[in-house]
Amino acid sequence: MGNNSIPSKLPYREDIEYYINYLQQNLNGARVTLPEGKEVYFFFDKREDCTHLLCGKGKSKINYSRARTLSWIKYILLTESERVVKKNLKTKNIVFISQKNNYIIVCAENKGKLFLFMVTQYLAKNVNYFDRFQDPTKYKDYDFS
Repeated sequence: MGNNSIPSKLPYREDIEYYINYLQQNLNGARVTLPEGKEVYFFFDKREDCTHLLCGKGKSKINYSRARTLSWIKYILLTESERVVKKNLKTKNIVFISQKNNYIIVCAENKGKLFLFMVTQYLAKNVNYFDRFQDPTKYKDYDFS
């Protein structure tokens, strides 16, 4: 992997514990300072937090497109040229959208807006999926202030 390329996907493993261990060893308790100056914190010490990230909300079967792309999270967050950032006007979540990589990372702001907590990540279902982020009644550009 070069400095300017997305990391390789994680290997395919049927055992969810492999991916939970990856999260807990590589992201849990970590924080990343974005180029815009805000920090993103990762908390994956609870199994439910890991399975939400690996399977999707309310699901228990592993979603391999989610699991195998865990290695992309920091790269997308740290590489401005790979993403745009929007705020969901309903949930107030901050969404990092990498259309080039078909990848979406969702974070929540803390009440003081000093930092973000990573909530989830996933691959978009199809190219048209990104159209939803252009709706000004649902999303606006996020200004990091």
